[in-house]
Amino acid sequence: MKAENAKEKVSQMQKMMQGAFVLTAASFIAKVLSAIYRVPLQNLVGDKGFYVYQQVYPIYGLAMTLALSGLPQFISKYIAEINGVKEQKNAIQKLIPVVFYCGLILWGVTFFGAGIIALLMGNELLTPLIMIVSFTFLLMPFLAFYRGNFQGQLQMVPSAVSQVVEQFVRVGVIIAAALMFQAGILDVYETGTLAMSGAVFGGLWAVVLLVYYQ
Repeated sequence: MKAENAKEKVSQMQKMMQGAFVLTAASFIAKVLSAIYRVPLQNLVGDKGFYVYQQVYPIYGLAMTLALSGLPQFISKYIAEINGVKEQKNAIQKLIPVVFYCGLILWGVTFFGAGIIALLMGNELLTPLIMIVSFTFLLMPFLAFYRGNFQGQLQMVPSAVSQVVEQFVRVGVIIAAALMFQAGILDVYETGTLAMSGAVFGGLWAVVLLVYYQ
């Protein structure tokens, strides 16, 4: 019995180490992608276009911090400390309303208060960008729960793959928006709005992948 317990602990430790490596690699790739797009974006849209995007970026950053690390880590730890599949499901069901309403409130404040936030930023024309990026808060509960649930069961691949795909889609939309600006199809604020929509499209793809792995 002791030998079996020891073997199980070693196996679990190996799984945790592999999972940590997978998540670290995915995080590194996502960071590289997030850094790479800035150079072509600024070159294509100029300083003003880059300023427009960067002004609203912190809102996206908040949503992604909650969806990528903050809430998933909390949920995974919470689940890992509970024994039994049925008990874990019951615990998740109790957390779902709290996180869902949190995302809904953040979306409502950001979406309906976009005009006020834009004025506080000193540029009323940023309103559409703030409105579009607010939808990332609606995706946050789904991303957080799926990732937290997988990580709590030591399944790191779904979280890692969803994170990388999310960034690929986001960066792809940003570059496409910048190219459309360069071609004269969009003005600088339309370009910023489309670029910010990349966060929403990326998040949607991440949710689809996580549902697929479920």
